[in-house]
Amino acid sequence: MLLSRHLKRLTAASASVAVLLGGVLIATSSADLQSQINANRATAASLQAQIDSASAQIGRTAGGVAAAQQRLDGINAQLDQHIAALRSIDEQLLSAGQRLDTLERKLHLASNYLAANLRAQYESGAPNLIDVILNAHGFANLLERVNFIRDAQHSDAQIISVTRTVRARVQGQALHLGQLERQG
Repeated sequence: MLLSRHLKRLTAASASVAVLLGGVLIATSSADLQSQINANRATAASLQAQIDSASAQIGRTAGGVAAAQQRLDGINAQLDQHIAALRSIDEQLLSAGQRLDTLERKLHLASNYLAANLRAQYESGAPNLIDVILNAHGFANLLERVNFIRDAQHSDAQIISVTRTVRARVQGQALHLGQLERQG
């Protein structure tokens, strides 16, 4: 019995030691587990902070890109307006050049006609009223010659007026053309 008692005590002591050692081991592994949990939480918190920082940076970059796109859209709109204005000026320039060419041709024709008329009057001698009266063969012929001279003078006056008008238009068109060229 003594042996069995010792055995019982030994078994109880062994069991107590095992429980204590198991508790220590459990406490040690529990502490290790808690420190691993804390380390994982710290890592997770660090990763979350990095994600938040990267997200904020992406947000700032996206905002910057959006602002830059908005500025670019504004600049493109202005560019489109300038291109449209330049096209309009080019069309006006072409039209003004064509009008100038037409007016210069008219001026050239009128100047040539006036020069030919002046040359003809010089070569044939300009009739005056006394020559018309003295050279007339009757009253009807006199009226015809006077009307002819009056019509010729009226025609010359109209040609001179047209020439002056066309010359003024040519000068005005040339100035307008110069302004358009400076704008373009």
